[in-house]
Amino acid sequence: SNYFYKDKHSKGGKLHNMPFWDYNSAWGITACALEEDTGWVYNTWCWPSMGPIPFWYSRMLQDSIYLRDLKCRWITWRSTVLDTANIFTIIDSLAAYLAVPSQRQYAQYNFSETFAGQVDTLKMFIRKRIAWLDANLPGNCWNLGLSENASFGDMFSVYPNPASGEVSLSFYLGSEKKLTIELYSTLGEKVKTLGEQEFQAGSNTVSFDVSRIPPGVYFMQVSDGVTSFGKKLVIAD
Repeated sequence: SNYFYKDKHSKGGKLHNMPFWDYNSAWGITACALEEDTGWVYNTWCWPSMGPIPFWYSRMLQDSIYLRDLKCRWITWRSTVLDTANIFTIIDSLAAYLAVPSQRQYAQYNFSETFAGQVDTLKMFIRKRIAWLDANLPGNCWNLGLSENASFGDMFSVYPNPASGEVSLSFYLGSEKKLTIELYSTLGEKVKTLGEQEFQAGSNTVSFDVSRIPPGVYFMQVSDGVTSFGKKLVIAD
């Protein structure tokens, strides 16, 4: 559950989506039509009011910049807080802490499933749900914002820039990686996949023909499937 609130115009007038509470739907214990580990709650009707979920979610998912930031945040959290092993470690620690009181609870109430069974059910839902989100979360993490990432700039360079014919990308890798290199507009729309291949550890240079791409400002995204970064590229006449 959550709600929206809007700052006064004197404070900037921004719309905020917070705070969050009642994570039952997110973890599979739900009253809002998400009984499976797939799909989205925002486009369903929710008990007890049986009213539609506010339209803001659908509208935000039409915004390419929001989708980009959403995907980037998800990728970051999946490697840290929302790493599956990290989540299960927290669950196991809480289950151990509740082991004794759970025995008293199960002695008093006639549950159809054991405490350990409920923990396993929760883990199974989380594993399936996260796998579905990994595969279906919309958006492209094509850069870390409209400005370039400083640390990335130390490892990757694009030249000539501006370019009108051939452009080269040089970079250094600490280990062998498969990289996908794509070109995006400033609205986050993919213009072209420039390449996808394995690169060796050490220094690498790859060149692309951009002569048929309309002049303008673009971002060249480099992704290894987990992390993505963007470098600004200007294509001239």
